[in-house]
Amino acid sequence: MREKQGISNLDYLLSIENVPRLIVEGKRTGVTFNSSSKNSPRNNYQLRYFRTAFRQPFSRIVTQAEKYAHETGVKYALITNGGEWVLLQLLLAPGYTDLNDLRGYYFGNLFTDNFNFELFWNILYKPYVDSGSLESSFAEINIKEADFVEIPSAKIGQLRWQTGGIDSVLRDFYDFFFGEITDEARRNMLEKCFVADSRLNQFRGELNRALTDVAPTFVPEAMDIDPNESELLVTQSSGDQKGRVVIVTGSVGCGKTTFVTKSLVKARHEQKGKILALKIDLRDEVEDQHTNIKSDLWKYVAEQWRNARPDAYHNETLRKIFGHELADLRRGPYESVFDQDKLELARQEASKLKDLLNDPETYFKKCWRYYRRKEIGIVVFLDNVDRRTKPYQEQVYNFTHKLARETGATVIVTMRELTFFHGREAGFLDVRPDTVFHLKSPNLEQLLSRRITYIEQHIKQDHRLSTWKKTRDWESFYKELLIHAKVLKQVFLIDGQGREILALLGSVAWHDVRFFLITLKQLHFLLGSSQSNWSKSEIIAALMAPIVRGRPILGNLYQPSYPAYQNYFLKIRVLLLMQHGQLQHATRHGTTLNSIIRFLRLYGYQERWSKDALQELVQQRFLECLEVPVAEEFTKNYQLQDGHSFRPSPLAYDCTESTITDSNYLALIGNDLPFHQEYSYKKYEDIIKEFSEVLMNEGLTRTAIELLNETHASRVVAKYLVEMLKNEQPSKSLAKYMPEIAGTERRMEEIAVILRQKAQLPALPESTPKQRSLFDLIETDLNESSDAHQLRIPKTMAKARIGKSGYAPLIFWALVYLRLNGNLGASGVEITEVINKYLVNDNIPKASNNVSRALRNFVESQGWLTSRKASARLKVFQVKQNWTEYWQEIFGEPAPRIDKNAN
Repeated sequence: MREKQGISNLDYLLSIENVPRLIVEGKRTGVTFNSSSKNSPRNNYQLRYFRTAFRQPFSRIVTQAEKYAHETGVKYALITNGGEWVLLQLLLAPGYTDLNDLRGYYFGNLFTDNFNFELFWNILYKPYVDSGSLESSFAEINIKEADFVEIPSAKIGQLRWQTGGIDSVLRDFYDFFFGEITDEARRNMLEKCFVADSRLNQFRGELNRALTDVAPTFVPEAMDIDPNESELLVTQSSGDQKGRVVIVTGSVGCGKTTFVTKSLVKARHEQKGKILALKIDLRDEVEDQHTNIKSDLWKYVAEQWRNARPDAYHNETLRKIFGHELADLRRGPYESVFDQDKLELARQEASKLKDLLNDPETYFKKCWRYYRRKEIGIVVFLDNVDRRTKPYQEQVYNFTHKLARETGATVIVTMRELTFFHGREAGFLDVRPDTVFHLKSPNLEQLLSRRITYIEQHIKQDHRLSTWKKTRDWESFYKELLIHAKVLKQVFLIDGQGREILALLGSVAWHDVRFFLITLKQLHFLLGSSQSNWSKSEIIAALMAPIVRGRPILGNLYQPSYPAYQNYFLKIRVLLLMQHGQLQHATRHGTTLNSIIRFLRLYGYQERWSKDALQELVQQRFLECLEVPVAEEFTKNYQLQDGHSFRPSPLAYDCTESTITDSNYLALIGNDLPFHQEYSYKKYEDIIKEFSEVLMNEGLTRTAIELLNETHASRVVAKYLVEMLKNEQPSKSLAKYMPEIAGTERRMEEIAVILRQKAQLPALPESTPKQRSLFDLIETDLNESSDAHQLRIPKTMAKARIGKSGYAPLIFWALVYLRLNGNLGASGVEITEVINKYLVNDNIPKASNNVSRALRNFVESQGWLTSRKASARLKVFQVKQNWTEYWQEIFGEPAPRIDKNAN
């Protein structure tokens, strides 16, 4: 608690874990304000009512509290004369221009029976305040619908994106070379184009971590497997006595079928024909309610087996397989008949073999054990079990175990993560000890590179070449194929922006290689193979059109869940909290629903807004709910539940990094944005109406996208968002002292700077406040000085290292600077601000989460560093007093001479 005495006022600043939360304003001497001159049963009133009811002395105290609120950035003040208790909001809320219009809470007189202690407790009990009771309580009474709300698309309609005719060669280009490669005719492609590496060397930082494909939490027993680890799938013991069931799960389109096919081809080659593989694609089979599933599965196995080993049905082989049964027949009741009639013996043996052959369970049990004795392993591959109903899937699963147990075969089943999830929920995937592999998605850069190389260098060895030459002008066709391949090579593998574009498409696909290829195909149809490269901004515009699955791929992160209220930046702040406002360790393990609601409550966002926004973020694939699969068929109808936890998707990292400030993105999201300013709405409406006419004539082409760039649509939207952001800010005290909000708002400010540039607004004057401890301000008044201590930047700074860490020297210098300027306990956010201000290029700033990670890992063990807990959620750091002893060792030059009083 901090006490501030004026001439006749006594102010208290109440804090929780050193974060200022509430002003308490009273009278120390002189005449205090009297009781209310009006009686009313309500518990909340406008400030102007309080002024009238309590008269001039009360107004003077409010004026004093308002001044203190502006000084400290704390929004809320408790006004009391000892008997009367009033709780006020003294900083304007969104939609308000006059403080007197804001409502406050009246608890009554403490010395009367009408004091509302329950309300007082529910709002001001310390743990409730810590969880956001002040903000949520005032959000309820000071919420204000916008006087003007218009959404352009409600009048203009959705933009009519139309594609023109599609080049038939380009269609063949994708159908022939960028589809599945498991067909027998594409066996050469399988050999040349299979990507065995899942490492994402092309990406860095948190996007790399988000895109790394790992087993989801609901498949805890799964072993992560790379595409190059095929030997784990088909081992030397395949076809042994007990058999085994192997489940290969993974995200939709991650290449499960390709991986298994490649593994079996490799195993057959390496074991020189000692492996017999049967593939049964359940997608091709018909199912109805009268289907005898077990009988059909045996029939499918028999069909594939007959194709693989027709000799297994020859009389000679059958006699070897069923030798014991035939011997028993000869020694049975008819033995004397058979001795006299060899023809009858032959007839009875044939009948016996037919009966055994017609019973698949008996036949395959005996047959495959016969081949096992010949050291030939049997592998049965059941593919696309996902495409069938749940009862069918359960019977398939039971069948696989019976087949493995009775025949000694290895049975491989592929299924999506979603299917595995539902199987676990139903209980039938929990009952047997299967070997479960989670297949990682392949490296997309290598996938593109290998397929382009195949077209350029290996196409003449393709098994389909003779057919192509017969059905088309081969030379002309091949030249056009090379042109299309060259475009992809230039865009993704050569151009400097290629990895950014690949990161965006990889984030959109989110481990789904099939969806990545479909999206790439549609983009190519749209952007063509002209001489100029595709830009990321063009691709963003295309992804906001319904080019795949009939709806836009990129959602509108600025779109409020409740259009009539100010909550444009709610969704973005959720994503920024997880990326910049908390430790990345916490983010990777999931942020709970309650934690997010508590965080958003501090901004005054209502709980219903927050919950609807979270649900939409999962549905639009910006957030991953750790308790459910990420497959679109599950997330598109996602329903929020208590107990769920979340982390950012790869798309969230990419969008908050650059996409949400892209000109085309801003221009296009405006059509679905609820405008609360009539003049901004009119400007945008006029622009987009004119552009819609262009679209009707031009269709969605690169030319249309270029014309969109020439309009002022993005400028209008950016300016409007900048103006709305001013009214959607947390209190200054929270932004300054609470780590989660401080980290979030730092990145939010960076986004705002880019939006101002897009709007062509003048840059805000840069404030250079004196660096101070987050908490010393509360303990004591520091002497302000406009002349901060200057600290020389060593010439070796760019190359300096401590161990292998490049962050450590930067942190050391920043902490010395902060110490010299009075800060004896700096957070990771403060250290990052100093590093970015003085030590690194403005275009390549350091991220606070990376600085914090360095502090937690290598740097914290250094002899020059000390740390302490400033609160339960915040650790602060400083250099020790003998820091000069380390300067020479780190930078290779003498420490600067500093006034001892400053040290």
